[in-house]
Amino acid sequence: MPSTIDVVVHVSGETEIRAAQALAAEPGIGRIALLRATPPPSWGDRIRRVETVEGFTVVIGTGAPAASEAAAAGLPAVLTDHPPQTTAPAVVWASPAGLALALAADNPDATVVVTEPGPPLARGEVTAAFPPPVGRVVAGGIDHLGVRRAPVDGEFGGVLVEQDGRITAVVDDRRFLAAACLAAGVAIISHVDDVTPVWCRAQRYLAAVHRFGLVTAEAVTPPPGR
Repeated sequence: MPSTIDVVVHVSGETEIRAAQALAAEPGIGRIALLRATPPPSWGDRIRRVETVEGFTVVIGTGAPAASEAAAAGLPAVLTDHPPQTTAPAVVWASPAGLALALAADNPDATVVVTEPGPPLARGEVTAAFPPPVGRVVAGGIDHLGVRRAPVDGEFGGVLVEQDGRITAVVDDRRFLAAACLAAGVAIISHVDDVTPVWCRAQRYLAAVHRFGLVTAEAVTPPPGR
C-alpha cells in the first residue's frame, strides 16, 4: 500500500458522499473521486468525478456493486457490509454495527445495540439507555452479527455497549455517524491482508473514528424508570 491513498467512492447514497467529504481533510489521502457521480460545484476541485476505478488505491462503498468494482480491478475495498463478492484485501463492516462491535471487542458478553431509522418498538427483548438526545430505546433480537437493532425516530442515532451496569456509547447525527464509520475504515486498509471486519483491528479503527469527530461516552446504567 503506498504512503498516499487515492480513494474512489462507489456512490449508492448519502453515506458514501459524506464519507468522501470527511476523507478530504484526512492526512495521507491523495486523490478522492466519485465513481460515475458528479460532486456539487461547491466542493471545488478536491473531489472529482471518474468513470473507472483504475489507477486508484482503494474502493469504498456499500454492497455487491462496490465489492464487484474493487474485485474486477484487483483493488482493496472498504465496505459498510460484507457482500459475497468481496475479495481480499478488504475492510468490512465499516458501519455503525462494526463500530459497536469494535467497542465490544474486549467484552464478548456485552449487550450491543445499534439504532436504525424507523418507528420505535413498543416492546422488545432489551431496553437500552443511550445518552441524550436518543435516550431509552427498545431493541429487538440478536442478528447474525451479534447486534441488537433499535428503531428510532429523528435525526440522531447511536451505538451502545453495556456490560456489568456500565455503558459505552456513541451518539451523533445518524448520517454523520454512518459516514464517519465508513471513512474510518480507510485508516486500517493498509494493515490487512485478508477480508477483515473492523472489530479485528479495533484499537486502530476506534482511533480513526475519534479522529473523524465521533465521541465515545461512558456512564453507569441508570436505575429502571429514571
